[in-house]
Amino acid sequence: MARKPSSKHLKARFILLTLLFSSITASSQEWQKVDSLVVPYKISSYAIDQEGKIYLGSTDGDIFRYDQNGKEDKVYSGINFSAVTIVEPWNRLKLFLFYRENQTLVFLDRFVATATSYQLNNLGIGFGSLATIGVDNSFWVLESGNGELRKYTNNKNLIFTTPVSMINLEQVSHIRAYQNLVILLDKINGFYFFDQFGNHIASVPVKGASYFHIFNKQIITYDGEQIFMFDPFNPSEILKIKGPVNKYLGVLKTEKHYLFIQEHRVVTFRMR
Repeated sequence: MARKPSSKHLKARFILLTLLFSSITASSQEWQKVDSLVVPYKISSYAIDQEGKIYLGSTDGDIFRYDQNGKEDKVYSGINFSAVTIVEPWNRLKLFLFYRENQTLVFLDRFVATATSYQLNNLGIGFGSLATIGVDNSFWVLESGNGELRKYTNNKNLIFTTPVSMINLEQVSHIRAYQNLVILLDKINGFYFFDQFGNHIASVPVKGASYFHIFNKQIITYDGEQIFMFDPFNPSEILKIKGPVNKYLGVLKTEKHYLFIQEHRVVTFRMR
């Protein structure tokens, strides 16, 4: 299917904001450790849903869900036997999983744990680096072989492809569809924003981060030293917060706390 044209006004607005972006460092505050959740498996992916429940994907392919008190309340096991690359729980009806090693997408009904799996090679994809659930009964795949961003219906019908050769992708690490945007994160070069038709419209050079999520309409990401927070529709101002002293993979934010992720641990902090 031919690609539809994007909004010129939206693109121009994003380009202008990208050129003018600035950063603000939060005033000095102390981190206070609140709790620590130790898990017996190695964490390969993590996310948080709209109810504040935490999802941890393991290198063995399982998904563990915890409530806000750190109590395990759901386990999805035996879905796949490779590391979970992406777990995406923002859709209240579907839990989305991507396994890069086995090139598998999984849509999981979180109520009855019925899994629907797609193999990317059956879609004519040579190798998918990243994939995510769309906002309109669709899913997106970043195809590395031909350097394309592809959009499919949930029935596996290709809607369109768009080349991504115009951007510098060295170490792609996360992707998320949000409202009328598709947001791609490269650990070396930062964020790339696409409209709903796959047109590249903006870039934000936050480097060193490998994961992000969206909380209260803000992108939350962490580069190993600092937390970055900014509005995806107005990236002209980026708030920076220096993280606690330790080595963490990433961070999840809730109303009151910051959850810092390690390979076998989730450490909860608050600022005071």
